[in-house]
Amino acid sequence: MSDELKELCCELAERNASDGHPLWPVFAALYRLEVGTDPQPLDLFKLDCCPRHF
Repeated sequence: MSDELKELCCELAERNASDGHPLWPVFAALYRLEVGTDPQPLDLFKLDCCPRHF
């Protein structure tokens, strides 16, 4: 997982963001490129984002 995807994941998880958040489309596009599936809001808590969150 790229640093960019981890950072976006952390930003969104920190705010308990849903797919309505302005950064969600950027996260979703990068997630699709790297993971190969469409993300769901709960995926923010499944990814290995950063130690301060998970």
